[in-house]
Amino acid sequence: MLTQIKNILFSKPHNAHYLERYYKFIITLIEENVNEGYTERHHICPKASDLFPEYSNLKLNSWNKIRLTPRQHFIAHWLLWKAYGGSQRYAFLCMVRGVKNKYQQDRVNGLNSKTYDKLKKEQYISTSGENNYFFHHKFVGEKNGFYGKTHTQEFKAYISSIHKNKVESEETRKKKSQSRFGKKHNDSVIQKMKSLKWFHDPITGKQYKSADCPDGCIPGRK
Repeated sequence: MLTQIKNILFSKPHNAHYLERYYKFIITLIEENVNEGYTERHHICPKASDLFPEYSNLKLNSWNKIRLTPRQHFIAHWLLWKAYGGSQRYAFLCMVRGVKNKYQQDRVNGLNSKTYDKLKKEQYISTSGENNYFFHHKFVGEKNGFYGKTHTQEFKAYISSIHKNKVESEETRKKKSQSRFGKKHNDSVIQKMKSLKWFHDPITGKQYKSADCPDGCIPGRK
C-alpha cells in the first residue's frame, strides 16, 4: 500500500525534494501515533480539487487517513505547501490563521516571520489579477444572479429611507479625513478620474467625456 501511496503522491506536478521528505515523514508516523493522546485527522493524499479529490472519502479510502499530533499536522501541511504550492499554500495559510485552542497554538509558536512573509506574498500573487478565479468568471450578464431582475418600488423606498437625512458624526468625518491625509492618487487613478469628467472646446463648443480630448479643452460642460 505504501508504494501505491507514493505513486499517487508523485503523479501530480511537484517539488521532488519536499514531496520525498513529506512521504518519508508520513510513513514513519503511520504506526507511531496510536496512543499519542490528542491527534487530528489528516488526508495523506490531499483532498483538494487540484490534487486527489477522488480519495477524499476516508470511509471508502481508509488507507488515506492518518492521525497526527498538532505539531506533526503543522509540519505535514508545511511540506505539502512546499511540495505542491497552489491549493496547499492556501491550506497551510488557513491552518496558521485558524489557531483556536491550546493544542493548535503549538503549531504557530515556531513559525518565523520569514516563512509567514513568504507564505502571504505567494498567496497574494496567486490570487491577484489573472490568477484570481473571479478574473475569468466575472459575474456579468447572465452570470450575475440579479440578471434580468429589478428592485420593487417598495424596496427602493425602503433603501432611500435608510439613508435619507443621514448625517455623519464629526468623529467619523475626522477619521475619513485623517485616513486620506498626505496621500496622493497614482497616475492611473488620476487618469481614470479625469475620464469621468466633462470637458469642452471653448472655440467649437463641442463636449468630451474623456481625458483624451483635443488640446485646448477645459474642464466642465459648455
